[in-house]
Amino acid sequence: MLIQEDAQGGEIMEIKRVKLSEIRPYEKNPRRNDSAVDAVAASIKEFGWQQPIVVDKDGVIIAGHTRYKAAKKLKWKEVPVVYADNLTDEQVKAYRLADNKTSELAEWDADLLSEELLDLQDFDMGQFGFDFPDEPEIEELKYGKCDGSRSLFDKYVIPPFSVLDGRSGVWQERKRKWHEILKTDSRAGRAEGLLGEGLNQMAKNIGSNLNGTSEFDPVLCELMIRWFCPKGGRIIDPFAGGNVRGLVSMYLGNYYTGVDLRQEQIDENSKALEKLIRTDPSACQMENKPTWHCGDSMDIKEIVNQSGFDFLLMCPPYGDLEKYSDDPKDISNMTYENFISTYSEIISRTVSLLKNDAYCAVVISDIRDKKGIYRGFYSDTIKAFNDAGCSLYNDIVKIDPVATAALRADLQFKNGRKVVRTHQNVLVFIRGNNKNINLEPYDFVFDEETEE
Repeated sequence: MLIQEDAQGGEIMEIKRVKLSEIRPYEKNPRRNDSAVDAVAASIKEFGWQQPIVVDKDGVIIAGHTRYKAAKKLKWKEVPVVYADNLTDEQVKAYRLADNKTSELAEWDADLLSEELLDLQDFDMGQFGFDFPDEPEIEELKYGKCDGSRSLFDKYVIPPFSVLDGRSGVWQERKRKWHEILKTDSRAGRAEGLLGEGLNQMAKNIGSNLNGTSEFDPVLCELMIRWFCPKGGRIIDPFAGGNVRGLVSMYLGNYYTGVDLRQEQIDENSKALEKLIRTDPSACQMENKPTWHCGDSMDIKEIVNQSGFDFLLMCPPYGDLEKYSDDPKDISNMTYENFISTYSEIISRTVSLLKNDAYCAVVISDIRDKKGIYRGFYSDTIKAFNDAGCSLYNDIVKIDPVATAALRADLQFKNGRKVVRTHQNVLVFIRGNNKNINLEPYDFVFDEETEE
């Protein structure tokens, strides 16, 4: 016999081990429980018997009919039992119904349930009655799939989590597919060694051909457009740089307009587009070809000469960390104070070209001054958008492959205890009311993908 006590030490019930043959189901039990027997049996087998069966003074079950059937299935001879002999016959009837009914009143929090299930990789929760994907599909829930099957992937490509793993095999495979489509080097038109000669020299010392010129991740571009830009919408980009954002926008069916200060960059982007038109029949037929304008983004209103854009997508310059040209209008040549002032004004003028209800996505990384202290570019960007009438809506972290960071990490840590960033932040702002933005699913799939 076991005595279970309350927190004050008072006896609340007496638990006895009783032969299964000495108790019996209630003949008029209105609860149909046969479909749950296997799951309960699996739970008892995995975790042991943690909840007794409640019976009346005659051994008739009040609560625990499913556990009784599960015990018979498992061929148990004895089970823990509580005799509710303090209840009247009417109370027994009422309790039997109440016990079954109260379990129906609770609801699952779907988001929290998903998080809990994803943490239970060592348990087959399906045996306990959870309708959860098989093991291969668990990875799909984490990272998405690249086969175009009907799944969470079809709606989001990658699940809309606040952390995006750019190192995952799924991400890298999709990136490879984008590179096959785009058939171009997005770094073309950008000066080699934007991150400094030191990195170039380190790369040469280990036999690497890395030149420190970065490219915008096409998968990240795809996600931002799918998640935050209306299907067929118009995209404005005040810091166009390479061709990725424009070309990915085109294939997704959007209308991209970018502004860049360097004519060399505009020319290279145009060459990339022309190459696609020559080699890809589908690109040739697209009417939504991207447009790149050469000019100072301070004059973006005059350069673009249109408004009513649906989405702002940009990756800003990082002060004087990356020097793009010798043009005095190039904000990479300014002091940080002047850089932020000009940068904020560009944001304000670009935001003014958006519709009243629209998202803005900014791919950003914080930057250090010459002493190694972070300047607060992240917070300065938030302030700039706030001043322009936008509110921070999502803060996403994209984890990047180590790549060139490996060349710098050891030396930087030894010399100044600086850790090297292997992630980017994606700040998503909202202008107006997001409920007024119609975000229909996109139709785009790769050639080998099929829709059901």
